Formats: sequence, C-alpha cells, structure tokens
Amino acid sequence: MYLLKYSATICWAPDGAGSETVPTSQSMQQSDEGGVNVTTAPGFILVPGGNAPSSGNITTALNSAATALAASFEGATNLAIIQAWATGGN
Repeated sequence: MYLLKYSATICWAPDGAGSETVPTSQSMQQSDEGGVNVTTAPGFILVPGGNAPSSGNITTALNSAATALAASFEGATNLAIIQAWATGGN
C-alpha cells in the first residue's frame, strides 16, 4: 500500500512584500482531519492501486488531498482567521 502524506501552509505577507518575505508573517498549516480516503492518521491519503499504483492513481490521491485541504482552509472558523490577518487579526 502507498500513502500520500500532505499538508499545506497559507501565509500572509503585506502588499509589496513578496511571498513569505516577512519572517513574522502569520500562517496556518493544515492537513486533513478526516475524510473518505484518509487512513488512520490525519494528513495521509491512501493511494489506490495497491502495490503498483499508476500515474492516474497518484493523480487521484493528489486530487483527494487538494479537496481535503480546501475544506480545512475554507471552513468558517479558519477562513475568518485567515481573512483577519490583513487587518491585524490573529
């Protein structure tokens, strides 16, 4: 069995500062906290195809991870936190 381990970090940088140029910029890291294809640990997706996954199987796992991460970041609580960074919120 193959697993895809994943996480993503969203960071805020002030206008004109460039991507992650401010060491103290606020950020949030997410991995999935549960989902259809998630194994026992958060942040893992089971790659279909058993011991011989195809490129299509890997793409399927990546798409599942992207969907799970989007749901994590876009949840009402996390989205409100992320949007508040630009105005000095935590």
